[in-house]
Amino acid sequence: MNKTSPKNHAGPSRLLRWSLFFLGFALIPVNAGFLRFLFVVAGDFRSKATPVLSLSAPVGSFIIGAILFTVFFLAFHIPPRFYIWTHELTHAFFGLLAGAKVSHFKIADESGSVRVSETTLLGLLAPYFFPIPAVLFLIFVAVLSCFFPVVNTSLGSFLAGVFGFFWAFHGCYTLNAILQYQSDLDTFGPFFSTLFLLALNLLLLCIALAAFSPIGFSAFWKELFLAQGDIFVFLWNHLY
Repeated sequence: MNKTSPKNHAGPSRLLRWSLFFLGFALIPVNAGFLRFLFVVAGDFRSKATPVLSLSAPVGSFIIGAILFTVFFLAFHIPPRFYIWTHELTHAFFGLLAGAKVSHFKIADESGSVRVSETTLLGLLAPYFFPIPAVLFLIFVAVLSCFFPVVNTSLGSFLAGVFGFFWAFHGCYTLNAILQYQSDLDTFGPFFSTLFLLALNLLLLCIALAAFSPIGFSAFWKELFLAQGDIFVFLWNHLY
């Protein structure tokens, strides 16, 4: 797939790029904290539903859904047109949020482009951390939970599996696009951009886990803060 980046007229200054490069080092423990939250704490969020893959039902169902799409993606050639459409739409959406002018929205079978009048960090990198189908599905789950019980139910586990399917769609196509080179990541520096995108993707996964698990959002933020704190304390004790 060809690169699918917005066309802009101005980029960041060299000073900003170097500042973001050093800021990237600060994102390393943040990402470590998110990973600790997902792989260690997530296993303790047991629900009353039958455990899946020896994990809580929502987490296990999410993994199964993600595996199903990944296998489907690797086994068959799926035309990337829908992904390209969501990719460029996300560029345009975040550009409009920043007050930029958006034009020349073009989609082809293997490539796409959109012209945005201003270069912003979020507008440029949004498609790599803001998967529109997965986010819309989370909003649907939030609305559905107002009328039907989702947490600790078979319905909740099923929805977590569907979210995993949508998330793998985002992950597979995004990774495939990055491996084919995306100039979007070079604009603000590949080192910072990669760590920044990893942090935001992991944060969205943590939020989704809280939405499907019986921990509540207040407990979610508490546990997440503790996870981050443990990582920073560990680095402080071993690096200084």
